[in-house]
Amino acid sequence: FRQQGFEPEKVIATTTAPLDGLESSVRSTQTNLTQLIAASMLAAYSDVDLSLYNSGSIRIDDSLPPGKITVYDVIRILPFGGQVQLATIKGSLLIKALDQGLANKNTGGFLQSANTQWQNGVWLVNGKPIDAAKTYRLAINDFLASGRERGLDFLKPGNPDFTIVQSGEGLAYDMRQLLIGVLGDAK
Repeated sequence: FRQQGFEPEKVIATTTAPLDGLESSVRSTQTNLTQLIAASMLAAYSDVDLSLYNSGSIRIDDSLPPGKITVYDVIRILPFGGQVQLATIKGSLLIKALDQGLANKNTGGFLQSANTQWQNGVWLVNGKPIDAAKTYRLAINDFLASGRERGLDFLKPGNPDFTIVQSGEGLAYDMRQLLIGVLGDAK
């Protein structure tokens, strides 16, 4: 990890509440940890409507107690990292993806997101119902954008309703580095 530019022992934040990374939690609901990760992905690009990632990215299966958070803790949370890409997605396909994410409950394919809400049977982005004809700007992890997640094989290059605009190369777009940045800013 040091060769990748990480300093495992570096303290990046101090929390006052536990961060819930239990597999049983993150694969079925949003937690304070999954929300932090989703929010950190928004920081990768400007003018993004939402972020989306598969909960299987989180591998810690533990709750981090209140106190100091180190880079090593972030590596334990997201050991595989993953690049955050910028994509455009048609509203109808976004609804399909979010519906499948719910159907994947209790698996690694359960989707985590920022700026989305399921309310009274309707998906919202930034408080407004998703417009099936509108195109949204999405920060998405590279695994999910590869079409390899269960039931989400339509999220991949070649789908005319889903386009990778920027591939997010380098450490600045690594999910772990983005989470470190958000935690450090909250210090």
